[in-house]
Amino acid sequence: MSDDLTASTAAPAVSDPDVAGAPEPRPAPEMEAALLGRLLGIADAHRAQNHLHQALELYFGLVGSHLHTPQGEQAFQRLMGIAAGYERAGEPHQARNIYERLLRK
Repeated sequence: MSDDLTASTAAPAVSDPDVAGAPEPRPAPEMEAALLGRLLGIADAHRAQNHLHQALELYFGLVGSHLHTPQGEQAFQRLMGIAAGYERAGEPHQARNIYERLLRK
């Protein structure tokens, strides 16, 4: 066999910027805030339409990745409010699921 074949199938160098693991570009802070605000708005719309599963997943996504932003903090408060609503409705197991999931964030 030829050594040329081995050389052409070698893995790319780790310093190659196109290799997986390179940091993804992030939007500018004002763009990020606008995007997070839109996601929060979509979650609020789901909640208003009583589509709680979709709202919960969006809120948890915001809390999990962006807790230290105003939108992440608002999502946290929304989740606490939903959990409190479950408690008032006599569904403590649903509230507990939310509280425990928040503790894992």
